Amino acid sequence: MGTSNIALTISSSRNENTNSEIAIGAKGSANFNHMQTNYPPKAQIYWMVIFDRKTLKAVESIEFTDNSAVPSQVAKYQNDTNYFYVLTTQMLGTPNLPTGPLYQWLRTEGAGKELTRIEQAAEALNCGSWSSVSYTIVDVFGPKDASTFEFSELVALRQIITLELMPIDIGGTTYYSPVGLA
Repeated sequence: MGTSNIALTISSSRNENTNSEIAIGAKGSANFNHMQTNYPPKAQIYWMVIFDRKTLKAVESIEFTDNSAVPSQVAKYQNDTNYFYVLTTQMLGTPNLPTGPLYQWLRTEGAGKELTRIEQAAEALNCGSWSSVSYTIVDVFGPKDASTFEFSELVALRQIITLELMPIDIGGTTYYSPVGLA
């Protein structure tokens, strides 16, 4: 049994000349595992890598472009806590944000504030407001708990801030107050 944490580093590429990457461990360490998407890099890619939690070896690497379907390979791992996954994107544009069954699957897996954040920006601003979107979710398969980690980024010439306005009733009058995304 290991005695210290092992680094998990994910690079979700937004550049047409750079692949997305996942690295487990540090270069030169016994457990170092580095992988990247197929070369040459392609746009509008979702990349899911499924890892064995005991060996930290990748058991599946799936690149897909269908933003509405969960890859069929996922089904055999779905309820097995012996595996975790990293799902990240490569040069994703807002027209290719998750929809349909993929969107529902992500929500069931624990996607929350970061997915909401990029959806809100895509709905409120035109696609010319940024050059690309990056989204990553990491989780252990099986029952949902606090093990879900989620990240997003909107690359723009300006900062994009996403909040919500919460209605508060005070004496029969509705006031709206800014709050963080739910």
